[in-house]
Amino acid sequence: MKYSYITFKEWELFVGELSGGLDDNVVYWIPEDRRPAMCALSNHFPDLYRKLHLENEMEWYDFMSNTECEKSIPARVEESLSPFQILLTMQALRPDRLFTAMSTFARIALSKILLTTSALVFKDSAFILFHRSEVTLPSTDQFQGNPG
Repeated sequence: MKYSYITFKEWELFVGELSGGLDDNVVYWIPEDRRPAMCALSNHFPDLYRKLHLENEMEWYDFMSNTECEKSIPARVEESLSPFQILLTMQALRPDRLFTAMSTFARIALSKILLTTSALVFKDSAFILFHRSEVTLPSTDQFQGNPG
């Protein structure tokens, strides 16, 4: 999987600011209700569309039929896309799994941020915070209504 930041244009597609239109390049096996989304992907991101290798229907069969399709993305496709491009692909082809795809993207993006920042500083800060915190339990008098 390639790592990169989200481009503004990718974000626009994700939130529905970019629409598709008609495109004869969309392969025949894409379900009719997903064609507009795939047209948008093809029109605005032709390189991304080519990287999907959608002409190989058998490679995508498991993805399209699997109830957990995010586990069935063709390997060569997954390796060539950024996490957000995978999310865009999921949105276009399998919006029924979009929540899971968004959760996966958030986990990957956050783990990348945490790994690129100083983990030791975070770890040391957390240790100091928890080490210096004191727990004070209420006295039994406070539970019985007696002023403590």
